[in-house]
Amino acid sequence: IWLERDTGSVEVSGSSPLYSTMTSEFRRNSEPAFFCFIFNIVAMPTLFIFLGFRFFFWSNEHDPIHVHIAKGDSEAKYNVVTLELVANHGFKKNELKMIESIIEENKDIIIDRWNEYFKKGGIK
Repeated sequence: IWLERDTGSVEVSGSSPLYSTMTSEFRRNSEPAFFCFIFNIVAMPTLFIFLGFRFFFWSNEHDPIHVHIAKGDSEAKYNVVTLELVANHGFKKNELKMIESIIEENKDIIIDRWNEYFKKGGIK
């Protein structure tokens, strides 16, 4: 990802909060005119898409079992076992309730896919 100091432009487009954070941090820094951010490319296995909500996890995830949800410019993260909202960027309360009900109804599938992907014995 290349950011140009004078314009604050980002060559790689995206609406993720990561891009906003990087851009604002970049603008505050008064160092060189160009920065190059290098990220490891990480797969995002999609579990399923329902009502436009994409449920996925990153291929380098960590415990506890959690799921990321994206729709449009909004993103959220839930602990699957406890149904705890870990992070929310842009979803409205009614959307979060819908997401929670989808996770609750598909909890076993999500956990099975997590355990299968990360080769774990099984958590229920």
